[in-house]
Amino acid sequence: MLEGIKVIEMATYIAAPAAGGVMADWGAEVIKVEPLGGCPMRNFFATAMTDDYPDNPVFALDNRGKRALAVNTSTDEGTDIVRKLVTDADVFLTNVRPGQLEKQGLDFDTLHAINPKMIYASVTGFGLEGDERDKPGFDTAAFWAKSGIGWMMTPKGASPVPLRVAVGDHITGISTASGILAALLRAQKTGKGTLVESSLVRSGAYVVGSDFSTFMRYGRIARSRPRHEAVVPTSNFFQTSDGHWLFMNSRPGEPDWPEIMRATELEHLADDPRFDSFRNRRKNGPALVAEFDAVFARYTLDEWQKRLDAEGIIWSPVQSFEQALEDPQMRDAGVFVDMPKTDGTSYTAPASPIRFGDESTDPKGPSPEIGEHTDEILEMLGGGGGIVLQAVQGIVDPGCRERGQRQHAVGRFISAVGDGVVDAGDHDVDAEPVDPVVPGLEHLGEVQAGVDLEHREGDLRRVEGLLREAEHDDRVLAAAEHQHRLLELGCDLAEDVDRLRLQLVELTQPVVGVGVGHANQTSPVGSRPHRSHEHPS
Repeated sequence: MLEGIKVIEMATYIAAPAAGGVMADWGAEVIKVEPLGGCPMRNFFATAMTDDYPDNPVFALDNRGKRALAVNTSTDEGTDIVRKLVTDADVFLTNVRPGQLEKQGLDFDTLHAINPKMIYASVTGFGLEGDERDKPGFDTAAFWAKSGIGWMMTPKGASPVPLRVAVGDHITGISTASGILAALLRAQKTGKGTLVESSLVRSGAYVVGSDFSTFMRYGRIARSRPRHEAVVPTSNFFQTSDGHWLFMNSRPGEPDWPEIMRATELEHLADDPRFDSFRNRRKNGPALVAEFDAVFARYTLDEWQKRLDAEGIIWSPVQSFEQALEDPQMRDAGVFVDMPKTDGTSYTAPASPIRFGDESTDPKGPSPEIGEHTDEILEMLGGGGGIVLQAVQGIVDPGCRERGQRQHAVGRFISAVGDGVVDAGDHDVDAEPVDPVVPGLEHLGEVQAGVDLEHREGDLRRVEGLLREAEHDDRVLAAAEHQHRLLELGCDLAEDVDRLRLQLVELTQPVVGVGVGHANQTSPVGSRPHRSHEHPS
């Protein structure tokens, strides 16, 4: 459907990646530009302090079928790579804070001058204008709380409840993808790209637009209420004799009242003055709900299915995820797809929200590892030569596919020992640096996990020496790297420290670097990175 459309996605967390993910499912080529340590969502379960889940379906859902480039955009060389990428792109998709993009020369005006035909899609928490344009905002804060949804859906006297994971993000992602497609259609007609702006708070207000517009017109709104106080008592949840819940959806007024009376065997209530009109039924709602509670408790869910369907009443069972997965209609509607994994296996996952009669919208591949396609992309740009030599500069992760598993933003480093550079294994470190400035080497000895200090003391001194020499070169150990991590020197690296040392000394111009920690994309050189450079979650 979107084959031939090239999207450069510089975004983390969920809202903007969700838009890119939908477009990838529809055939677009999506290049994901992320920090050296990867998008924070790669560590969704790790940050929840659990090792029980080897896969990350939360990240995979929104990033399947993409190509990955890990780049430190706090460096001039890193932003230059992004600007080269957009020269022939159709779409640039980002949720980096607007002010930071302006500092980095990755704002709309700058990139539009490079590629006037390109669509520039910005996803923020609170919009591109106003005092809160650079304020971080996950969907529970911006979409749910600030927009008014959370207040409206909280019954009087009850405490607000948080939004479930990424609900507002995915709604905003779908909206963003729709805006991008409209702008692409215009660009095809006019040859001119444009700015597509979406925000969590704007999506939130639109989602409850029916209620919001009523309030703006009349100054009143009916907030969510407990079951017994429902505005339309018959449009409600009821429990069956076998313990299941169902939702009966009746229209306001009289259209569905006779059918409901027949299905529930409550025809005698038609002459009851408490319930003989919609106004009276609303006035005496608690009593009417009690009548329905009693009758629904007489029959099982299967029996109610027959009764309600026979009268053409709109209803649905309240299903758990397990029940939804077993629901044949959910599968017939294309709700689920097989999610491919890098090992060739797959598991069931939600499909993108639209399918086309003659085009597959199944995932085009698994979610990429950190920097998995960096070398390919740099070769495409004509800057792939000498990636390994330039890796120590901390600008780009070359993405060595020979590794069985890429390291995450929190968790791994590579220790240089002995005759070469070897993997020291898993060693968790903090996701956020303590010191915003370029780190020194005073803690080098502390992070030599797995090193036999008694037998390798001489080798360690050699490693320390070569790293100190490399530090003289500009941007070595680029800003925003973690103090307690060594340089990961990648696959295809020199087989021994002496050869590596010679290469480092010969190095003069920084271009690319290796992913050794979370180098936040939004942080200028020498500044502390934001905890999140995406407004949405």
